[in-house]
Amino acid sequence: DRSTSMQGSRLSHVKTAVELIVNRLTKNDTISIISFSDRAEVVVPSSKVENPTAVVGEFRSVQASGGTEIFQGLQAAVQELRKVDLNQHTNHLILLTDGHTYGDAPLCLELAGRTASLNIGISAFGLGTEWHDDFLDKLVAPSGGQSNFIEQPNEIIDHLQKRIQGLGTIYAQNITLKAQLHEKVAIAYGFKLEPFAQRLALDGEVLKLGNLEGRGPVSVRLELKMAP
Repeated sequence: DRSTSMQGSRLSHVKTAVELIVNRLTKNDTISIISFSDRAEVVVPSSKVENPTAVVGEFRSVQASGGTEIFQGLQAAVQELRKVDLNQHTNHLILLTDGHTYGDAPLCLELAGRTASLNIGISAFGLGTEWHDDFLDKLVAPSGGQSNFIEQPNEIIDHLQKRIQGLGTIYAQNITLKAQLHEKVAIAYGFKLEPFAQRLALDGEVLKLGNLEGRGPVSVRLELKMAP
């Protein structure tokens, strides 16, 4: 998000965080970077990380301006992600935004549902106090991704580094849990506790848990409704 409200320390810390991440990637990794306000710009097209310095240099030129239309950024990002064979990669879209999107929330959620079926995960981080937590929770739910609140700009670096570290240790993608329940018992909702806390999407009796990262557990809590 490079809308006007991102100017100053927010955008500066985003740039620093992205620089650290780029320098941790290898030549076998593919990255693309999209900046957006009321329109999207592909700052770094989908490509192998052959020259980290060049990637960082392109991103450093991004300036804050305009309003916030998240769909523009998401759509451009998915197009870049689809330039590789999705079945041969761990594919993830990371969104950073500090506000509400204007008029295109239904389009964003529809896109998130379609990308989950393409083996693309989404994580979303809200900066400051104006972010739309309910919207971001719904955005990441279809892929079992992570949404989180970043209170201070200097926390961006830590959050992004942890997300990249988790993506680098994935053993299995798109885990689902299908509950075999009594006919008078139904799942009211599910909540993932580990590796991070997140409300889960419920599709009938199927819970979408996202990815299995590292050697840690995937732990969930369910609330059940029982008939008399």
